Formats: sequence, C-alpha cells, structure tokens
Amino acid sequence: MPTIVNIFTSCAKLQLVVMKKTFLILLFMGLMNLIPSCNPCGDDGPSYFKINDVDLQFGRYVSTSGSRRFEISDEEDTLKYDNAYFLITPTDTEYVLNKNNDYFIGNALYACSPVGPKPAQKIVRISITSPEILYLKEKVVPPNELLSRYFYMDNLTSIVNFIASTPYIRKHLRFRLNTPPARMINQPFRFVIEMDDGKVFDLTTDNIKIAAD
Repeated sequence: MPTIVNIFTSCAKLQLVVMKKTFLILLFMGLMNLIPSCNPCGDDGPSYFKINDVDLQFGRYVSTSGSRRFEISDEEDTLKYDNAYFLITPTDTEYVLNKNNDYFIGNALYACSPVGPKPAQKIVRISITSPEILYLKEKVVPPNELLSRYFYMDNLTSIVNFIASTPYIRKHLRFRLNTPPARMINQPFRFVIEMDDGKVFDLTTDNIKIAAD
C-alpha cells in the first residue's frame, strides 16, 4: 500500500516531467519564431530588398567556354567603345517584409522556398557627366553636361526607356557608349543614381581609356 511519502515523491516526479515537456515546447516555439514563416512573405516571395550601397567598375566582357564574364580593366587598358562597360553592382542590401515597413531581417534563413526578393526601390533619375570635354563623332560635349543620351543600358535600351519601363537595380546596371568617340577617351566619368526613397548613389571613375572607332 503506497505511503504518503511515496505518493508525494510520485507527484513530484510527475510535475518535473510536465515541466520538462513544457520547457521543450516553449523552446521549440521560440526557435520557430526565429525563422520567418511563409505567411508574412506574401505569395510572390519572401521579401523585398533595399540597396544601401553600390560599386562602380569599368571593364569589358570576354567569352570563355561558351559563356561571357565581366573583366575589370586596369589603368593601362584601352577598350573598344562597343565593349567598354560601366557596371554598377549592389554591395550592401538588406531585406524587408514589404515596401512600407522597416522590419529588416537581414540575411535570414527562410522557412519557405521563395521565387526571390523584389526590389523595394525605384530609380527616378540617372545622370552621367564628365568634368572634361568629351569628343564624340559629330558631337563635342562640354564639361559637366549631361551625357545620358549617349549611353545604352542592358539590351541596348536607352536610359529614358529603362526608367520608364523597369527602373530597378537587380543584379547590376550596365552602361556603354552608343556613339563612337572621335578620338581616344582618357577621362573620368561620374554616375549619379537617384532612388524614389531619397537615397542617392554618387560614383566617379578614375581616368578610363576608350579607343576611337
């Protein structure tokens, strides 16, 4: 027949087991909260991304084994105008659950399988200038005058059409002259990218060399 001591001991053991189970459940729930679930992500992806900083490089594309890769130019390289590219690439991004809040989740582990984050910012203006005279065929452009009309973007799109259709920085922005120079270019260029959230990326190259056609 169980004694009062045995009953008390059994109750204490049972209470300890219940406490352990409760602790494990709470611990599991806490860990789950560290992983963003699919519910707040939306149907089209886990998040948007905001760009805080970008980098500007000058170089050309080279073909290797059936694919093209970007090769950064050094100070001594002189590139042909139709394969002389300015590449602007995001270097600092952070992720948000939607365009309108400030809930940043960084490079978090997602519990869902997203299509991919979308840009939260739109480009509202791209300006390209040079502090020196630019000699193009049939056109001499004074220092610091806007040069945007003389550049193509991806797929030979004008900057005006790009901003009107797909004004986002995704993997990168790519620019090249759409008009051959009248003589070799050896000067710096300045790119200013203005975003709809007020952020401005202001980037200037060193002297770069582009050969006349």
